[in-house]
Amino acid sequence: MLALEQVLVRIGERSLLDHIDWILGTGERIALVGRNGAGKTTLLRVTLGLQAPDDGRVTRAHHVRLGYLPQEEPPLEGATPLAGAMKAFDAALDAAREQEELAEEIGSKDAEDPELPALIARLDELQHAFEHHDGYRAKSEAERVLDGLGFSAEQMVAPLATLSGGWRMRVHLARLLLSRPTHLFLDEPTNHLDLPSLAWLEEFLRGYSGTLVLISHDRAFLDRMVTRVVELERGTLTTFTGNYTAYEAEKQRRREALIAAKEQQDKKIEQLERFVERFRAKNSKAAQARSKEKQLDKIERIEIVDEASSISFRFDPAPRCGQVVVALTGARKRFGDAPPLFDGLDVEIERGEKVAIVGPNGAGKSTLLRILAGAEPLDGGARKLDGRATPAFFAQHTAEALDLSATIFEEVKRAAPRDAQDVRLRTLLGAFLFSGDEIHKKVGVLSGGEKARVAIARTLVQPVNLLLLDEPTNHLDLTGKEMLAEALARYDGTLVIVTHDRHVIDAVATRVLEVNPGGRVKSYLGGFTHYAEMRQREGRPLPGYAPRGAAAAPSKLAQARPDVVAALQAVESGGERGGERKAGAEFRDRRREEKARQTEEKRLTARIEAAEREQAELAAAFEDPALYADPKRLAEKRARHAALGAEIAELWKRLESL
Repeated sequence: MLALEQVLVRIGERSLLDHIDWILGTGERIALVGRNGAGKTTLLRVTLGLQAPDDGRVTRAHHVRLGYLPQEEPPLEGATPLAGAMKAFDAALDAAREQEELAEEIGSKDAEDPELPALIARLDELQHAFEHHDGYRAKSEAERVLDGLGFSAEQMVAPLATLSGGWRMRVHLARLLLSRPTHLFLDEPTNHLDLPSLAWLEEFLRGYSGTLVLISHDRAFLDRMVTRVVELERGTLTTFTGNYTAYEAEKQRRREALIAAKEQQDKKIEQLERFVERFRAKNSKAAQARSKEKQLDKIERIEIVDEASSISFRFDPAPRCGQVVVALTGARKRFGDAPPLFDGLDVEIERGEKVAIVGPNGAGKSTLLRILAGAEPLDGGARKLDGRATPAFFAQHTAEALDLSATIFEEVKRAAPRDAQDVRLRTLLGAFLFSGDEIHKKVGVLSGGEKARVAIARTLVQPVNLLLLDEPTNHLDLTGKEMLAEALARYDGTLVIVTHDRHVIDAVATRVLEVNPGGRVKSYLGGFTHYAEMRQREGRPLPGYAPRGAAAAPSKLAQARPDVVAALQAVESGGERGGERKAGAEFRDRRREEKARQTEEKRLTARIEAAEREQAELAAAFEDPALYADPKRLAEKRARHAALGAEIAELWKRLESL
């Protein structure tokens, strides 16, 4: 067992952790959530013994072994990724090394040497230690975990120093998973993983029997991994049973119940205060008034904590362009002497499509996005951009082009339309975690992650009809991701996005392009759920998404658009371009129908609102006594009021039928 008792951590006058009690039992699967700056990472560090609390204590049972993956890259030992991962088996490897040395020493001794029995006994002890610490499976297990996290056989034995920070974090994660701690703490473990590696990690963690504590901004990951949510807010912990979606629903229910209780309490307080005020000075009621005053003093007032203001951002209407916004024909791309990344690739992105590019790391997702954006030249074939297309491209290196001497607000305002209101720009920056006076910070003093957030905000504020985004959610919290997903879903232009966030893909994408090693690109209608289901049907399920051979549940897309799904299945099974054109035509027809429905819905909603306003004005006019002195005018207004009521009822029927 691992327990925190009355733990207090202060930052200045503020209590970041305010006398917290937290018991972590065996086998729990917990999501630790809270606003940025609430103290989640501090709570983990105190729990792990990496930071001493100002008061209280942390107790650990003697058998507890802790494992921790921090957000920042930790020091890493080992010459290669394989050697680094195998550090998890140090006890077994140390025993093996001592065995070798001891075997040499025994070999040099005479059979009659008096030290020989002790040396042989020690050799036997080392053999038991080697077996106990899984020495025989060390290399194969390390290779299995590294393979699951996306390492090729060549990468496993490449020099560790040549790896990027993200790949080095994967090595640390592999070592952590192989060490099998009793309590595993992961702080943003999905940041450096692609979809296949993320799916593999989920499958691995489902087989982990210890206690798991996660901090993550990946909603789908939390929903699939945890059975309890612990919220850190204003220095205190609140527990919710269920996954993240259940937590959101229960939190809203509790808040509504608290608001209702406060309303009842406020009414009671108001009644008591009126009684005291009215009868305090009357001798016959003075005693009762004093009694009511004491009753008022004893009431424990219910306080409603203000929720973070909801953040919303809308794109400007996308300028009109042609049906095919950008297309690749016979595209060929290679780097150096390596085999071609793409060879003879044909891709079309049509107006209004929202395309998510997925696939394993190294397959060419970002390269394909850069080619579509015109930022990467082709070695063969052609790229055609519609003449009226106005593209905007965000990549991680986009942050390097920012003006370091400008403030955050100035940098975003420069990219915005001239008539953009400051309030709208502040709202956008708030969504990207810049609020209050922070927007006046100089770009030059920001961290790499903060600069990336400025760059993506600068990209989104531009009035464009083709957005190309490379991992835009990497530096966002859950609130920021929700804002971005909602804004992209409402965006009426064309979107191509590379992301490993499954929730964002499901919320936004109308098509998924799967990029595989060797330059093979495959198209799937719908979001991530339908993509995963189709892979299941093809006999190549995503690891951890669904067990092999299990029947996939029908997706929302399959239920809502069976004809489109059927057309796509025909394309995927046959692969003929005629079938592809048919699926594309049906998809465009559906999209036109959906746009027409949305237009009619907006028209009906606007008319209902106008009619209800007029009806409310008439109702107010009926309160004027002068109206009743003019029977003709009164009859006209009553008739108009009745006609509006009938019209509103009919409009609602039509709206519901949509």
